[in-house]
Amino acid sequence: ITDFHVVGTSFRPRRQCCPEFAGNVFAVPTAPCWDRALGEIDRKHQEVRQMAYFLKTKHREHANKDGTMTPQQQQAWLADFRANLISPEEEARWNRGASNAAYHYLGCAKTMALIGKAFAEALLPPEQNK
Repeated sequence: ITDFHVVGTSFRPRRQCCPEFAGNVFAVPTAPCWDRALGEIDRKHQEVRQMAYFLKTKHREHANKDGTMTPQQQQAWLADFRANLISPEEEARWNRGASNAAYHYLGCAKTMALIGKAFAEALLPPEQNK
């Protein structure tokens, strides 16, 4: 989904290798619990924030490179950019499913519930965890 996931997954296997924790500590993968559609919408929101920065700083490869856009024109341009990037359906899904930043699992109740279920299943004896 994001670079955070790549970094996060690179150290996870190493946490399980310590013999002193064998049998009483275990890793529970949470990446499969993520709502990938919300993650993609979050990426689009990041694009909108990045574009706002480019307009404000008169980035040489973007619409306000000559610096002539007023703040109101920048807002209008950004609103159009956002409308073309994020569909009404995606906006509705975002408003319904996300309430926080990616490092908090987007505050998505579905994701939190699936993570909780994964934790609970990890605590079950192997014969019950099927």
